Amino acid sequence: MVVAISNTFVFDRAVGGPPKIPQDRVKMLREAMDKVLHDEKFLGELEKRGRRVISLEGEKMEALIKECMQAAGTIKPVLKKAVESQQR
Repeated sequence: MVVAISNTFVFDRAVGGPPKIPQDRVKMLREAMDKVLHDEKFLGELEKRGRRVISLEGEKMEALIKECMQAAGTIKPVLKKAVESQQR
């Protein structure tokens, strides 16, 4: 459960799409994102603006999402209890 909660911080600026995108399109989108996230000019502009990029490959992001979704049932009661304790 702790791993699943900590994984959600990775999703801060994640890029995704709707379910059931054909795999050829997923592959194309992942390759395009990989090119952008390794482009020196793009990274230089981000650095000038004080922004940083922490990128994960699409397959790793997908695995983290699946892990979080599987853990959702165990996380929900914990989060609910935490919110309730803050409202007192």
